[in-house]
Amino acid sequence: MLWALVLGEVNPEGRVVTIDIEDQREPQARRHTITRSRVDFLLGSSTAPEIVAEVQRQAEGKRVLVLLDSLHTEEHVAAELQAYAPLVAVGSYVIVQDSPLDALGAIDAFLAANPGWTVDASRERFRLTNTIRGYLRRVR
Repeated sequence: MLWALVLGEVNPEGRVVTIDIEDQREPQARRHTITRSRVDFLLGSSTAPEIVAEVQRQAEGKRVLVLLDSLHTEEHVAAELQAYAPLVAVGSYVIVQDSPLDALGAIDAFLAANPGWTVDASRERFRLTNTIRGYLRRVR
């Protein structure tokens, strides 16, 4: 709901697609007007082929920002970057949350293999952050 509210200020037509392996949403949150009108909840692993395909379908022809905040292992983040980075247009971002946990290796490998991307350290505005080197901006 929070991301839907924020997105609504920038793009009133935008939608949030969220993915989780378990539906732990509170019943009141499921029924909320914002959730029903602006949020698509997909149940499954973010790297499952059917989930990736559905996100790709929903993102087609739209401006996309990807926020990765699921399983923070290097292997999983690498798979998510491979699946979702192609959806992002030049100038937009993939944001890897909790990058200091285990994701830095995946970020480094992704950047080495994808020269059209860079870390946008200007987005790290605080001395303490859970998104170290995690703002990946597509530059070409």
